[in-house]
Amino acid sequence: SLIRNFSFYSVFDNKEYFDENTYILSPVFTAKEHWGKGVAGNLIRTAIADLTAKGYKIGLDTQNPDNIPFYEKLGFKLIGKKYYEKADLYNYYMLYEE
Repeated sequence: SLIRNFSFYSVFDNKEYFDENTYILSPVFTAKEHWGKGVAGNLIRTAIADLTAKGYKIGLDTQNPDNIPFYEKLGFKLIGKKYYEKADLYNYYMLYEE
């Protein structure tokens, strides 16, 4: 499959960073042989256009700091970082800015 999307309940409390009018994007994973072809970026751009037209703010979170530059190119800004001791990882919170 070209694209895989995982929708899941996040164990990380994001209410500190996002309000009820923020649509949280689910992770999108592109098959390795399709990396660098713009597939994930185009899907996210489509979601951004659709959701901002409806008046939503758009947020996301990631546990991989290597993903941050990719999201920044799409217009997201890092708005927070939180360490979760039980999971021994950082969660990075990002918000789309037009």
